[in-house]
Amino acid sequence: MPSAYPSVRFTSLAFADSGKLVFGCATKPVQCGFDLAIGAGQVYPEVNFTLPPMTVSDATWHEVLGRYEEIAGGVVKRALACKVPGIVLEFELLPPMTDRPEWGAEITAISGGTWRRPTPPMA
Repeated sequence: MPSAYPSVRFTSLAFADSGKLVFGCATKPVQCGFDLAIGAGQVYPEVNFTLPPMTVSDATWHEVLGRYEEIAGGVVKRALACKVPGIVLEFELLPPMTDRPEWGAEITAISGGTWRRPTPPMA
């Protein structure tokens, strides 16, 4: 089965001069959502999170979504309070979520939605 992405063989380093290796800089930055450019010179904090121990099933799915929304919302609130220039949120897909890709899509939408909602200033 042919790959959707062509195979690339690297024969040299991206930076010929090791003095040009700078944290947060890449020869080909990647443009992400919310106008974040990874590798364009700005370094963004990344927060990885997952659920506390709980069952992930049809019966608990509403609670699962609520937990992810609570976690992502808390991270965004703290990032805004710290005045970070941007943030990368990464959540772990648990096995039931890989069995049901639409669940992962719902969590992605929730995580992205926390950025779009106005957040009241912290006291």
